[in-house]
Amino acid sequence: MGEVFMFIFLLLLLLLFTVGYYMLGSRANRKIDAKIAEAEKKYKNLPLIAFKRVDEAYLQSIGCEHYTTELVMTGVTLGIDNTRTWLSSIKLLLGGQVGYFSDLQVRGREFSAVRLQGEADKLGAVAVYNVKFETSNIVGQNTAVTGRVSVEFLAYGTAIIPAKNS
Repeated sequence: MGEVFMFIFLLLLLLLFTVGYYMLGSRANRKIDAKIAEAEKKYKNLPLIAFKRVDEAYLQSIGCEHYTTELVMTGVTLGIDNTRTWLSSIKLLLGGQVGYFSDLQVRGREFSAVRLQGEADKLGAVAVYNVKFETSNIVGQNTAVTGRVSVEFLAYGTAIIPAKNS
């Protein structure tokens, strides 16, 4: 009878830790989302454009006839939440879309985009053309022991900087 109580106790303890870590991960994700939303408002007038060629008509319409270009880039590394990874593994076994990894990709891309806009804004850019995003997994030395994995998001493009009138 004592073994049954011990099993139930350990099961409840596991459930408590899982819920606790899930809540901590959700809190961290909300903080990142708030930072992204704040930066998106700040840089809403600095477009990121995927076209390789500069649209001269657009630049003239915003009063930028003479300009210089400069490469801007930034990177963001996001850690993968172990609890969500564990829960996603269970969902993967049962079948269906694993939403956590999709959310992580979206969050990383948005975060790297607003950081790229910030870098371009420091240079006084009016737009960033030929914007590209790259993603890579970073596996630590003790991944087999700790299970810690991160995802790096790299964003880069060509900043269009208005030339100063002499």
